[in-house]
Amino acid sequence: MVVAVFGLGLWLRHRISAEDPVYAQVAAIYHEDEQPDERLTRWRSEANFLMLKSCTNDVIGFSRLIDFQVEDSDDKVDKWKGTATVDFVNHFGGIDRTNLHYYFRPYQTDLYAYVDDSWDFQQKLDALERASRSTQ
Repeated sequence: MVVAVFGLGLWLRHRISAEDPVYAQVAAIYHEDEQPDERLTRWRSEANFLMLKSCTNDVIGFSRLIDFQVEDSDDKVDKWKGTATVDFVNHFGGIDRTNLHYYFRPYQTDLYAYVDDSWDFQQKLDALERASRSTQ
């Protein structure tokens, strides 16, 4: 159903002239008439929700959100960061806590939040280096 509606929207977008009254409705769905500052404002309002949605989708056994923060003060979306502390059910049935770090990327007129695996990997490398230095 979603594919059919999305396909219909794409077809309509290419078949309708700008003077047609339906054009405004189709353009509003795809945010085509948005100015860059309007888009940035919309993305700022969506950033919290996108990160929270990503927490529930990316953490297996997600139990609850403890804390989250989005740093979206920069006008360049590529520099936006986010952190979240979440509880999840571990494989023994207990509750564990983890910290997630996010980055944001725009694609066309939409914004996406991704878990920053490179940050976690770097933290583990740093811990290994500290451990190897302490044993020497």
